[in-house]
Amino acid sequence: MLYFIVHNNTLVVFKRNLEKDKLILQSKVKFHHSLSSTIYDPKLLSNVIAQSLDELNEKIVLENQEASIVINDELLSHSLIINSAKDDIKLAEKIKNELQIKWKDLFSNYFYIAESRKSSKKFIHVVEINHYLKEKIKLNFNNFGIDIKGIIPLSSVILSHTKTTQYGVVKSLKNYLIFNYSRKGFSFFKANYGARKKTFNKIIGLDDLQKISEGTLKKSNSKYLLFSDLDIVKTLSELIDTSFPTLNFINPVGIQIIDDSIYKRKKTFTKQKKETNFFNYFRNIVAAFLTLILLVFVLQSINKADLKSLNTEVISEMIEEPVITDAIATENPFEFYNAKSHSMINVFDSIVTEYGNVVSILSIVDGVVAVEGGDESLLSLLNGVDPNAVKQIDLSKNKVVYKIDSYLPSDLSTNSASISNFLNWILDIEEIEFKIIDGVLLDREVDNIILRIDGLELSNEIIDQITNYNNFIMRKILFTKADNSIHFYITVLG
Repeated sequence: MLYFIVHNNTLVVFKRNLEKDKLILQSKVKFHHSLSSTIYDPKLLSNVIAQSLDELNEKIVLENQEASIVINDELLSHSLIINSAKDDIKLAEKIKNELQIKWKDLFSNYFYIAESRKSSKKFIHVVEINHYLKEKIKLNFNNFGIDIKGIIPLSSVILSHTKTTQYGVVKSLKNYLIFNYSRKGFSFFKANYGARKKTFNKIIGLDDLQKISEGTLKKSNSKYLLFSDLDIVKTLSELIDTSFPTLNFINPVGIQIIDDSIYKRKKTFTKQKKETNFFNYFRNIVAAFLTLILLVFVLQSINKADLKSLNTEVISEMIEEPVITDAIATENPFEFYNAKSHSMINVFDSIVTEYGNVVSILSIVDGVVAVEGGDESLLSLLNGVDPNAVKQIDLSKNKVVYKIDSYLPSDLSTNSASISNFLNWILDIEEIEFKIIDGVLLDREVDNIILRIDGLELSNEIIDQITNYNNFIMRKILFTKADNSIHFYITVLG
């Protein structure tokens, strides 16, 4: 199953890695127009969604996939209705009547779902979605061969994981969205700390919340739980496995009132059953064999090909150097690679700072630096370098190759991060191409990321993030001046 999150400006997709049993960020694409700006233009709205899915389809397989879609509450509307009715039929009529008063002539443009909880039976929470948005999502996803199992409000996913005394928080571009479901029903607050005039507003709810500092919301604590995109799809996956009652614009789960119709609890998601017939065994064996061939091919070619079929001969030349694990004299053998990583990053930074206008190609692979330049000599790079560490000097190409010493900084970070959270952070800044590849380091399964970055300024921001995590190891760096591109090959320890 694919897990999508529809934000106002971006579409994010995750998929479960069955072998490792974890959710992996597959891709994140920007909409060409924000959905909120196109919501009343069905043709443009449809084109925006179709374009984003078309871009995704070039990176991952969408056809014949099941999908659950989480939709950001900035694209939805919420209402609270006091329940004085004695039966569900009268309650359904009351909800409809109050929404007609709220929306007036626009009422027919909205599709709504409602819920009540044990903690707040008197207060009915209603969520409304624009018909165009709901239908254009369904239409375009179906056109790409995707079977939609649910379109679920982001707040509904988050609040399934919080207590009545807690607040679920999600950052949406510059806004912090804050949700709560207490004895007084649903509450929704929005805070913005980036503008000149900082704002803290209550969107809806009977509870009040005093203004909170951004520092309080940035990190999860016992009262304010901060959810990343990965946290959201993890929670959704758990809800699906248990058929937990969740608001759903497509398939209702639990007691819900949807456009006048009352739905009782039912299962709408089913796990795939094990098949035991001979044909399926044979099919799986063939599939495994073909996958093995493909995996071998990918592993052999990964050092020869990059995200945009760039020429990485410089990297492949140097990768022949064997990794010497016997020299690791530490309780944590991965510190050997961490030391290489920090030294490579330090050298990359110093070379592009001092020789950025001269260097045409800079490659750093497993502690070996290879630099090619234009007319200006690069021999000054070897000042202070041990002659035994110099591997090549080619004056005709103005090229020098040398090995650098590894070191661990005294202020080595003890923090770690998942690939998904790291990529979410990057893609919130700018759309960057990436690949995720399985690998093994010191007999331990690891994930590898290849990033392609345009411009040194952005690469510096990403390097700062990498050095903040002790489970991120830089393995290769390639800078090409011709297109001002930087490629990072990073190993991430789980």
